[in-house]
Amino acid sequence: MKSFKLLPVLFLLGACSSGTPEYDATGTFEATEVIVSAEASGKILGLDVEEGTTLKAGREVGIIDTVQLYLKKLQLEASAKSVEGQRPDILKQVAATKEQILQAQRERDRVANLLRVGAANQKQLDDAESLLKVLRKQLTAQNSTLRNSDQSLTWQSSSVGIQVAQIEDQLKKCHIISPLTGTVLAKYAEAGELAAPGTPLFKIAAMEQIYLAFVDTPGFFASIIRRVIGIPYVHVVLSMDADLREAYSVGRRNPAVPLIAGFEKENTLEIEAVFPHAKYKVVRMQCTAEQKKSIARQLLQCYKQRKRYHYCIIGLPFILFQIPFYQKNHYTCSSFVTNILEQNGISLFQKHFSLVTPRDFYELEQTETIFEGSLHDFNRKVYLMIGAAYES
Repeated sequence: MKSFKLLPVLFLLGACSSGTPEYDATGTFEATEVIVSAEASGKILGLDVEEGTTLKAGREVGIIDTVQLYLKKLQLEASAKSVEGQRPDILKQVAATKEQILQAQRERDRVANLLRVGAANQKQLDDAESLLKVLRKQLTAQNSTLRNSDQSLTWQSSSVGIQVAQIEDQLKKCHIISPLTGTVLAKYAEAGELAAPGTPLFKIAAMEQIYLAFVDTPGFFASIIRRVIGIPYVHVVLSMDADLREAYSVGRRNPAVPLIAGFEKENTLEIEAVFPHAKYKVVRMQCTAEQKKSIARQLLQCYKQRKRYHYCIIGLPFILFQIPFYQKNHYTCSSFVTNILEQNGISLFQKHFSLVTPRDFYELEQTETIFEGSLHDFNRKVYLMIGAAYES
């Protein structure tokens, strides 16, 4: 009975058709992997990571016991206050000596005046001069002693300050932080275990996001496609961003003309103008930064050479009979997305790319839905976000 489905499948031309360039990026794409290790000693009080979870750079995911370090910091801070309490008030402590010097100066001057009128003798003046010299030497010695004491206390205070800074650095290292945005590949430790500097805690790989959009447009052709593939969405789009501003597909060159198709950049506003009741589902999936960069470059290359590529009409019957078929530079929407992903090391299906349909992408477990609803709501959401970003 499969032969009776051949005619409906030919109507796929109304929704999807392809032209993609020959790709120039093949090989192995490796993610940047980092093993996060403990930087402090102590019991792990918490480690909130699991294999497969996504973390953002700078996020705190765990902590190592800080009680002893915190107590030591309090002790050092108390010591610093004690040191500061011993610092001499130089001006206050030399004030009495200075006052004695002033009194001695007045006494010497008084004796000198009396000597000039014969009311005092030279010995009295010499004694007054000697006392003044002694007091001045005493002030000099006192200042020197107090300055030395102050300098010694400054050194002690500086030493304690350095120790406090070291403790604060150790306290900071007790907080387990994700060093990059990515996916946890492995977890090596659990809460309650003891850790030492260098103990592996978890492994994380730097990952990026790419997006797939599933399209459900009304109409006769779309209804036939839905009946054949068994899902509500009839078209697959590959995008570099969640807003679908860098989205490309193998589909209609003009949304209003179903029989003219090729590789094009999606314009959701134009699609909404032709299909105001269209529905969209947008999902995201992970890849490495190198893979995303390569895919984006290939999509741009495809778009620049889009007139060279065509829809694989002759390959449609082969999909029904599950016979791999490839005609150079000819793709369906699904085979295009599958092929470009495989060229960049992302293999999702256990079959030839020419046999992949929107249903295969729809049933993928490696994706996460971020939007599902009317295209009108999607466009409104996107442009409200753009407006808010522009105003800020």
